[in-house]
Amino acid sequence: DGANYFVLRDTFPGGAERPTWWHWLNLDKPDRIAVAGNTIEMKTAFGAGTHFWFAGRQALDAKVVTTFDYPLGPNYHHRAFGKELGVPNQEDKETKTILRVAGKPGEDYFYVVYPHKDAERLPTFSHPGEGCVKVVTPESTDYVFASDASLDFERDDVVFTGRAGAVRVFPDRVVLCLTAGGGRVGYKGCMIEGYAPLERTIRLGDLKAGVAAAGGTPRQFATLQ
Repeated sequence: DGANYFVLRDTFPGGAERPTWWHWLNLDKPDRIAVAGNTIEMKTAFGAGTHFWFAGRQALDAKVVTTFDYPLGPNYHHRAFGKELGVPNQEDKETKTILRVAGKPGEDYFYVVYPHKDAERLPTFSHPGEGCVKVVTPESTDYVFASDASLDFERDDVVFTGRAGAVRVFPDRVVLCLTAGGGRVGYKGCMIEGYAPLERTIRLGDLKAGVAAAGGTPRQFATLQ
């Protein structure tokens, strides 16, 4: 019952020769998948679907790679509640489709995954800077950051230095998040500085210019190749 979504970033350091692939499995047939520009809409027969928006892309090189039927095995929930809840019974099957997006060698995928009911109004998405996506929902205006290396962002009264985090501006408050690495995050001059993980909720009327130390412990990052 609200605007719930995921921001993901898949990176491929050192991939100088092999193309990159992004895959997603949809619970329905290929005709329920629509690709337009840098967006993908995956619908289902169950009154809900998933919307994908890819930052930094003008168009997606997407194709269906396989479709298959998956038999549903019987279990307690099917036997006890299947008819009451309207879910498929144990003798039904599900049709599944895998979509693939192809990219250039080393090209990453920075995208928003927005599950939604069919009648739900979609957010607006934009890419205001490297490593940042802006998501505007009826609840808040969110700036979400994700990067392998520390990045610096300063725009629209939002300040962020770090690897991953968010600034979420609600009508009455702002939520400042630092979720990876050390750095600072702030809004309208009010900043928190420290090491992830940290989160602070501040009422808009209580914002004061300055930098507050949140402390924390530096963490070592391991890179696997």
